[in-house]
Amino acid sequence: MSPLTHRPCVATLFAFLILLAPFPVHAQSRIKDNIDQQLEDTKAADQVGIGQSADDDSFSIYGMPIPILNPTIGYGLAAAGLMTFRLDSEDKVSPRSTVAMGIGYTNNRSYAFGAGTSLYLDEDRYRVNLISGYGDVNLKFFGVGNNSFFQNHPVDFSINGAFTTANARARVADHFYIGPLAKYLDSTVNFDLVPATVRQRDLDFRLAGAGAIAEYDSRDTSFSPHAGTYGELEAVRFDQRIGSDFDFFHVDGSVAHYMELTSDLVLAGQVRAATATGNAPIFALPFITLRGFPGGKYLDNITWQAQAELRWRAFWRIGFVAFAGAGQIASNLGDFAHNDLLYSGGVGIRFVASESERVNLGIDYAHASDGESAFYFRIGEAF
Repeated sequence: MSPLTHRPCVATLFAFLILLAPFPVHAQSRIKDNIDQQLEDTKAADQVGIGQSADDDSFSIYGMPIPILNPTIGYGLAAAGLMTFRLDSEDKVSPRSTVAMGIGYTNNRSYAFGAGTSLYLDEDRYRVNLISGYGDVNLKFFGVGNNSFFQNHPVDFSINGAFTTANARARVADHFYIGPLAKYLDSTVNFDLVPATVRQRDLDFRLAGAGAIAEYDSRDTSFSPHAGTYGELEAVRFDQRIGSDFDFFHVDGSVAHYMELTSDLVLAGQVRAATATGNAPIFALPFITLRGFPGGKYLDNITWQAQAELRWRAFWRIGFVAFAGAGQIASNLGDFAHNDLLYSGGVGIRFVASESERVNLGIDYAHASDGESAFYFRIGEAF
């Protein structure tokens, strides 16, 4: 079983920490999926640049500055350090294990720092991930639901706190992993003037949850897939009996599929759905994560979204992408029929930093149905 057929669960840092802090529940899965790949891709690009083999049994240490460009937190710079190694020198199937640490800062005075580890054991039969950090993030509150007054009159707020998330997975079938998951967050929210829709208990809360995570991965490579499927599902119960200030259940799942139309043309698609049932704090509700919408602008008890992207390797190391997506939020299933469909689309340019690892650097421009537009810098692809 080749390690390239499985997703690299590198301990993620800076951007993950910054974006995760205000939306601790669902965002861990989606942001982790993207930023995990960013660190692994950057590591791979460094390996190609210095001629170091990924199969080397020795410890390898990498340092990397990475730009941040995202409408949710602005622009800035992150610095990360990554150490890779093998727990068992005889195990050539497992991906290299990692320990990482990093810090990031953006122009709106948001910052975060943290560390984590990803361990691969027994020929990739078991995977263990642990991430812990602290962030202080300045954002805008757009209210809850489609017709909030704050959609057109957002209010500035900040959220800070420390969090830890951990999971352990075992391979139970080809390409399929499952195991326990735990999450913890201790956070404080600050408004200059607290909106009436925000409860006092939403301003200073602790979340502690336990549940399960399942993963399916048949991609031909984790970096820029041309074929295969990747799916992930998280189900977490936050409960006062284990230290949480709120009792609620959260489920977030997505499936992506990749098709190689020609050697230079790939069609990728992804669908996602998430829900929070029970007494969830506002800042733990699921929200639309399509490019073009600031994080947290459209959030409610339930959300779904779908997106597709056409990736074209045009010439030399230059490529282009075109993407589009749509989604909805609702307080319950029956409201979807009456709520507006949100959609966005855009284009991007790519530079192939590593031919052998399919590592892409890129800039995307997205325009959303509510008139928002934004640029994004990325290492790797959106999904």
